[in-house]
Amino acid sequence: MITTFKTQVYLKKTADADKLWQTLKDWRCASQNTPEDIKKEMTVHTRAPEHMYFTSKNGGFIETKKICGEDCTYWGLHFMEPHEKNNQWNTYIVLTQKNNQNILTFETTFDGTVTKRIGRNKPNYFGSYIRPLTEPSLPGFSNKPQITDTEEIKNHLISVMTGQKQVDMPLVYVSYPNQKIDTDELAEKLFCMADVYVESNKRFSFELKEKTGGANAYNGAVGIYWGNRKAFYLLPYEDITIERIYTRIADITAVKPFSAGASWFDIVQEEHALKQKMLEAENEKILKEKEVQSNDFNARIKNLEALSENLKEQINVKESEIRSLKKELKNKENELQEYIDSFDEEKQDLKKENEKLKIERDAYKIKAEKQYEDSPGIDIHIPCTESELFPNEIGDFIKGLIFSAIHKEGVDENARRKKDVLDSIKKGIENWKFEESSAGTFYSHCEEHWASSIKNNQSGHEIVKMLKNFGFSDLVDGKHYKMTYYNDKRYTTTVPKTPGDHRSGKNTLSDTKRNCFLIPGN
Repeated sequence: MITTFKTQVYLKKTADADKLWQTLKDWRCASQNTPEDIKKEMTVHTRAPEHMYFTSKNGGFIETKKICGEDCTYWGLHFMEPHEKNNQWNTYIVLTQKNNQNILTFETTFDGTVTKRIGRNKPNYFGSYIRPLTEPSLPGFSNKPQITDTEEIKNHLISVMTGQKQVDMPLVYVSYPNQKIDTDELAEKLFCMADVYVESNKRFSFELKEKTGGANAYNGAVGIYWGNRKAFYLLPYEDITIERIYTRIADITAVKPFSAGASWFDIVQEEHALKQKMLEAENEKILKEKEVQSNDFNARIKNLEALSENLKEQINVKESEIRSLKKELKNKENELQEYIDSFDEEKQDLKKENEKLKIERDAYKIKAEKQYEDSPGIDIHIPCTESELFPNEIGDFIKGLIFSAIHKEGVDENARRKKDVLDSIKKGIENWKFEESSAGTFYSHCEEHWASSIKNNQSGHEIVKMLKNFGFSDLVDGKHYKMTYYNDKRYTTTVPKTPGDHRSGKNTLSDTKRNCFLIPGN
C-alpha cells in the first residue's frame, strides 16, 4: 500500500459528524467516479451512520465507524474505488473530537504501482467542499499566499525554520525575487496540503538569514519546511514548477504522522482495543458466573442425592403398587376379550341387516327414477353457436338463468292459469341450485383454491400451477404470467410473478370470474 497524500485540518467547533457527513455526501454524489448504488445508499442516511458497510456492484465499498473513547470521539469514513489491473484507491476521512477541538484528517492510499504525478488534485477537490466547515483563524486554511510583511509572520517563519516550532502541514517559502511560478495558483493547488509564504523584499531575506543561521531559502529559491529543521530546497537554476512542488509535498505528507488528529487505522486499533476490553470484561463476568453456578451446582447435587434416596423408597412402594395393578389389568383384559367375542357375533347380525337395507334402498331408487322419467316435462330448444368448454358449462348456465327467472316471476291473484303453471314448475325445480350443479361446483372450487393462494402469499408460479387444474393453459412468460382459458384467446387472465397485496389479488380473481366464467347474475 502506498500513501499518496495525507493532511489534517481544524474544523469549526460547530462542525459535528452530521455536518461532515452531509459535506461528504455532496462531494461524493457530485463525483462521476462514485457508483450510482453508493450514491443512492449515502442519500438514504440523513445523519452520519455510526456503523455502515455497503458494497458496490463495481467491487468498491464504503464503510463508516464511530468510536467513543474516554476523552474523545472518533467518526470515520473509508471509501475504496477499484482501479485498473485489480488495484485500489482508498480514501480515509476521520473526525476527531477532543479538548473542545474538531480535527479532520484526510488520507489517500493506493494498492499497487502508482506514479507520484497525480493527474487530478483529489484533496483540493475535496477541499472545495470542506472549506465552509474549516476554522479560518487557525493555520493551514488559506488558499492564498501570505506575504511576509508583518512581525508576527516573521517570528512564525523563524520558529519553523529553526525547528523551534512544529507544524501540522508543510510550509512552502518562495524567496525574493520569484520569477518562475504563479504563487496564487500554487496556494490554491496546495490548499489543505501546505501553507504558502511569499517573501516581500530582499531586506526581509537578510533578516531571516541572520535569525535562522542561513536556513532560509533566498535569491528566488523555494524552501519546503516540515519541522525538526527538516527542509528541502529548489534552487533558482533548477526546474521550479508547481507540479514539482506539489509532488514533493505529497512525498513529505505521506510519511509525516498526524500531529493531533487520528487516522483510520487509529480508529481500527481503538475499536480492537475496546472490543478487547469488552471481551476481557465479559470473560471476567463469565468466570464469576461460572463460580456462582459451580457453588450452586454443588448445593443442588447434595439436594439431589438426598432426593434420590427418598425416591428409591418411593420406587419400592410404587413397584408394589404396579404388581397389584398388573394383576388387575390381566383380569380386565380377560373381561374385554369376552366382550369382543360377544361384539363379533353382534357385528355379523348387523352386517346382514345392512345388506338387506341396501337392497331396499336400491329398489326405492329405481322406483324414484322411473317416476321422474314418467313425469311430464317440456323440452326447449335454445340456439347457441358457442361450444361448451367443459361438460354442462352452457347447459347449467341456461338452467340457472331460466330457473332464476321462474322463481322471480310475479303472479297476479286473478292470473289463475299462470299461477298453477308456475307453482307446478317451481315444485319440480325447488331442489335444483346452480351452485350445486357440475358447472357451479367447478367454479367454486377454482375460486376457493385461488383465494387461498392469495391469502397465503403464494408465488405466481404456484398460482399458475394451480390454475392449470381448472382449464387455464398456454402460458406466456414475460413480466407477468398470461394464461388463456381452455385455449381460447378471447378469455385470458394475468398473474403477477411475485405476491402482491391481497386487494390486487382479489381484483384479478374478480376480473377473471367476469371474463371467463358462466355464472348466472354475475
